[in-house]
Amino acid sequence: MSQRRSTKIDWSHGPVQCVARGCTTMLRPRSQRAEGEWANTVRHKSYGMCFKHWQQAAIAEERTSARLRTRWGRPEMTIRGSAATVFWPLPAEGTWLGREKRDLERWARTELERLRYRVTGQVVFTVHHGQDPFISAVFRVRDIPPHQPSRAARTAVAA
Repeated sequence: MSQRRSTKIDWSHGPVQCVARGCTTMLRPRSQRAEGEWANTVRHKSYGMCFKHWQQAAIAEERTSARLRTRWGRPEMTIRGSAATVFWPLPAEGTWLGREKRDLERWARTELERLRYRVTGQVVFTVHHGQDPFISAVFRVRDIPPHQPSRAARTAVAA
């Protein structure tokens, strides 16, 4: 849920479905009333989601960031060629590995997106036990080329 992407929504074709998995709610722009073409729709909140799913995603992100703030170790990421490797320290007293893997993947995907990399394959996790336990994860990545200006922007500059 927390992999929210900010994209422009094309409202010219009418209502749009909520992007949350399994949600069939049809959305309308915030500025429109629920009448005519927009009847039986719910107001769009943000990130292509209805309020219910937007709120669930926000709460999930808040929980993750709260857990990350209380961690004793900081994750480290190294990117070489088409592979990004993340080292995620684990607390010595033990933890739920499933939750740690989910948090690691969420953090890494956010950082990679911020650094303009796109994950292209499955993530490979390895749990390292011992005195200083950690999880390592390898992501197959490729860099995102700089965004080309839209056709409208090019014609506006040319005019």
